[in-house]
Formats: sequence, structure tokens, C-alpha cells
Amino acid sequence: MKADPSQIEQVLLNLCVNARDAMANGGSVAITSSDVTYEIDETSTINEMPAGEYVKLTVSDTGTGIAPDVLKRIFEPFFTTKDKGKGTGLGLATCYGIVKQSGGYIGVDSSIGVGTTFSIYLPRVEESGALATPVKQVGALQGGNETILYVEDEITVRSLTAHVLRRLGYTVLEAGDGAQAREVVESSEGRRIDLLLADIVLPDSGGKELSDWVRDRCTDTRILLCSGYVDENILKHHGLEIGTAFLQKPFTPADLAQKVRDVIEGRN
Repeated sequence: MKADPSQIEQVLLNLCVNARDAMANGGSVAITSSDVTYEIDETSTINEMPAGEYVKLTVSDTGTGIAPDVLKRIFEPFFTTKDKGKGTGLGLATCYGIVKQSGGYIGVDSSIGVGTTFSIYLPRVEESGALATPVKQVGALQGGNETILYVEDEITVRSLTAHVLRRLGYTVLEAGDGAQAREVVESSEGRRIDLLLADIVLPDSGGKELSDWVRDRCTDTRILLCSGYVDENILKHHGLEIGTAFLQKPFTPADLAQKVRDVIEGRN
């Protein structure tokens, strides 16, 4: 198959996060891959997918399942069944967009009380791709002693990224949404905040809206927005403008370290 590894990783991450949310009392998630020959019949059609050879990726959970009336809308942008402030309604829409952009198809089967299985089909290709040359990291990652306000609603991502930044020498102030970030700024008592690192899509606001608010109060603060969404229309809808420093998720510690230094030192 031909696909961008980082984008497929983002699809799997989004599906696993949804699976976790569907298993509040515990359960299991299985990720599998296989070569399949898809044949159209009267009982099996997946988003008008033509017959052919595919690589099939599945993400299955043992969660609460999805009701039929919800199931038919789950790939719609901004559609969500989560409580206000708990979700953006863009996760599955982004998965759908990435899969279609890769020339593939995505389908879902679900039963209430049993679980849900997402199936991704990517066209299988015969030619072998060139082996990627491993990238060797030379020397230690460049860090600093500046203060960073980091705003990310996904706690696992926030904890890991904040840990990396602290290992690089930065002072990191954490917030899970726009409201928490404002509280941090207002309670900082004049402390200099050198960089705002914020997800562009937050449960209660957009990263652009938050960055404008921060700049009104901390005029010297640099801004770096990040997101796992790859659709330009979605990013523009949430305020990403040309010239704004941006870091695409998922990112490596090396990518993070370099981009943070570039923005703080005005090289973006």
C-alpha cells in the first residue's frame, strides 16, 4: 500500500482514543492487519469500494457500541455524542479524510453492548518501495531555560510532551483547555511566558482565539500551534493563518525541540 506513515499513525491513534472512551469500565482493543481480496456482493458494500486487492487494517474494541442512528453520521465533521467541552467532532472526520486522501476506504460495524470494529482498506500495490534510510540524530537535542505555557486537552499527549520539554530544560506550565490556560496566565503574577504551545482545536476554544488573548496580555510571547488534523479547511476553520508557526502531530522529540527553538528565537 502507499500511504503517509505519520497520517496512518494519526488515524490509528484517533480510533484507539475513541475505543478507550467507549470502555470506561475496562475492555480490550485489538489492532490487526491483513491482505484481503474484496469482492462485491448483494450483502457487502463499503462506501462504494470497488472490488480488488487491499491491505486491511482493523481497530476493534469491546466497548459500549454505537447506536444505528449515530452510526450513519459518525464521519460527519463536527458531529459528536460527547458532552459539551469533551469533544470537537473532528476525530473521525479526519480519519475519513486521511483514508480517502490515501485512496482508501473506511467502514464500521458496531453492536450495542458488544463493541465496535473500524475497518480500513488501502489499495495493495505490487511494487516494492525503497527502504528508508534511518535518520541518525547527532548530538543532544537543543533546549533552553525559557518558560512555556503548554495547552493540550489529551492528558497522555500533554504529559509526554511536557516531560520532553522539561528534560530539555524548559519551565512548563500545563493547561488542559483555554479556560485553564487563562487561569495560569492571570495567576502568573507577571511571570514572563516566552512561548505558548497550544493545540489549535481545544474543547472550549480554538488555539488561535487563545493565542490572541495571551498576546493581548503578554506581548512578547511567541506562538506555536499544533494539531493532528491534516485537512486545511478544518485548520483554517479554527483560525490557522498563513505565517503562523505550526507543528504537525504526531511529532518526534527532535521535531519538537527544533521547532520550539526556531519559534522562540524568531526563526519561524
